[in-house]
Amino acid sequence: MEHLLVVDHALLNIISVKLKNGFFDFLMPLISNTDFWIVPLLAGWLALLVFGGSKGRKTGLLLLAAVVITDALCGNVLKPLFHRMRPGGGDSFSFPSNHAANMFAAATVVSYFWKKPLVRGAVFALAFAVAYSRVYTMSHYPADVVAGAAAGFLFAVSTITVAGKWNDIMKIKFSCLFSVLKLSSLRAQRARQSRFTSEATSRLLRFARNDLKLLKRHQFFNLRNTVFFVGALTLWRLFLCATLQLHPDEAYYWLWSRHLSLSYYDHPPMIAYFIKATTLFGGAEIWVRLSGVIVSIAISVIAWRLAKQLFNDEKVAAASVWLINMYPLTMAGAILMTPDVPAFLFWALTLYFFWQIVRTGSAAYWYVTGVFFGLGLLSKYTVVLFAPCAVLFLLFTSERRWFKTVHPYLAMLVSVAVFSPVILWNSSNNWISFAFQLGHGMGGQSYSLARFFEYLGSQLMVASPFLWIGGMAAVFIYLFSREKEKVFTAIMSLPIIAFFAYSALKKHGEANWPALAYFGFTFGLAHYFAKSEGVKKLFWQGSLIFCLFISLLLTLHARFGVLPIERYSREAAVIDATNWFYGYRELGAEIQRGQRPDFIMTPSHQLSAQAAYYTGGSIPVLTDRRISRFSQFDLWPEPELSGKSGVYVYVDGDNAGDYASCFSVAGNENILPVMRKGILVRSYRYMRGSGYRGNGQNTENIIK
Repeated sequence: MEHLLVVDHALLNIISVKLKNGFFDFLMPLISNTDFWIVPLLAGWLALLVFGGSKGRKTGLLLLAAVVITDALCGNVLKPLFHRMRPGGGDSFSFPSNHAANMFAAATVVSYFWKKPLVRGAVFALAFAVAYSRVYTMSHYPADVVAGAAAGFLFAVSTITVAGKWNDIMKIKFSCLFSVLKLSSLRAQRARQSRFTSEATSRLLRFARNDLKLLKRHQFFNLRNTVFFVGALTLWRLFLCATLQLHPDEAYYWLWSRHLSLSYYDHPPMIAYFIKATTLFGGAEIWVRLSGVIVSIAISVIAWRLAKQLFNDEKVAAASVWLINMYPLTMAGAILMTPDVPAFLFWALTLYFFWQIVRTGSAAYWYVTGVFFGLGLLSKYTVVLFAPCAVLFLLFTSERRWFKTVHPYLAMLVSVAVFSPVILWNSSNNWISFAFQLGHGMGGQSYSLARFFEYLGSQLMVASPFLWIGGMAAVFIYLFSREKEKVFTAIMSLPIIAFFAYSALKKHGEANWPALAYFGFTFGLAHYFAKSEGVKKLFWQGSLIFCLFISLLLTLHARFGVLPIERYSREAAVIDATNWFYGYRELGAEIQRGQRPDFIMTPSHQLSAQAAYYTGGSIPVLTDRRISRFSQFDLWPEPELSGKSGVYVYVDGDNAGDYASCFSVAGNENILPVMRKGILVRSYRYMRGSGYRGNGQNTENIIK
């Protein structure tokens, strides 16, 4: 990579300095200036639509579509993704070049419809001139325009391909309609006349059957549409990952990735490893979250293959992939980097290879299943629920024969071996992580129906109400089926949902705790409804549309604030959960304004993590151990900071205690308001002090 950057800078120097001349000094800024091209390009586009005939209109419409798509993806997704600054400075990013991408996209579309060498040569020469001018004027590096040209070409080809497929589908539908109408006309003619040609009828029936076969290939839930859906959703997720600030939990896990360990107080270590792997390429939000997007694609592939194996039906497989991507839970889960991301991946792989045991009867798959089960345990402790689910499945099907062999038991030993780093870490830390999770998930003494119904309400939301109700009905019916495939979908979901329902009776449960259940749940839901007719089909279609609408609306609101909550309730606008994606970058800038502090202290592990991330990770961060909850910060050694100058930050309304006593000399308290859509959603209070006196010790009894 370093060698490529050296070559890139050398080429920039050659083009913008050594090849500099008076003629190019006049011409290249004109070509590079967008304002210079607006009028002639708009005039040419309108001329295509008005005077170009059918081919001109097709070219014009596809030109518009290709350029809009290319400009949006390059400007809003790829540039924030690579985060490369321009050679001449400025506020906007450089890689890839939008000018080059748009011009090469337009040239590709024009050359597709107008195949004369003169036309093709002219449009690509113009595109090359614009790309060259961007380097000559030092607006971009050479690699920026090369990548832009490649992106424009690929996006244009994709636009042309999708438009062509849509046109084919429309032709097939109209062909089917014509055949049916013609057949109806002949039947009516037979009723009026006694003579009717059976040969003509059979010919038309044959044509209709062929057309219907073609139409079936183009049914909505098929591989092509599914790939397009996942691809479009991936681009949307990348955009969100690049433009939303980190959630407090994400910043906390990012901080783990800077202190790699065998395990951590709150969770096993896999989330830190995933973040570390992607942040090797950069430190922006997109790199912290990138593995979540990659995992969502991998899970889509696993879901497709497993559904095809379970039910041997492409429609069910496609519906499963759509569902697993459109739940509000998974829509958010792919852009929030939490332990659920690696846990869901390894859970899916564990179920996939466990089914291979059933499908093939091969004992070798037991050991593959054991490895992925262990990796799942390295991701999140709740993956342990696979073990009772697997036992129940074996007991209630003919697969119970495996209990008489050594393979399940040896596979469990493989899982324990993979999980052993977490066991080792806990043994050297008084088993604090295990104790914390048991108390966190199963603590509490009194039973409460209110908490139980709160849990049910949260589950209605994570999978959308109608799909959750329909899916629960489907897997409950399948639980009593004699078909292993149906029993598999039920047992890999219902026990987990039931377990956390019981847990909710004793202690408040989080909505995402039973997230793993929705992988198996999805296959039962898809199979039960995908081929339904009548009222059931209407319920299925309406539920899908409602779920996708809700999921997209929530992500749109997170990014653009499209829901006018403040019009109806100011209090609701303040506690809006999507507010957690805003305000931290401004806090980081405020902390670094003026004299740079030696450290930052807060009363919250999450706020400390946010302060660390948005100050570039270069300033030591602490938690006030006197009042903060026990966290990984209490296990990390505190740097020697006695007598140093620092900043104490807390959220207005939180208990910060006598924070000024941490310093010999405490400055004035300042306030940083965080506004969203004109509403004050939170205020940060911060104070600069000198002569740090040291931190207290967190005496929280974590076992209790």
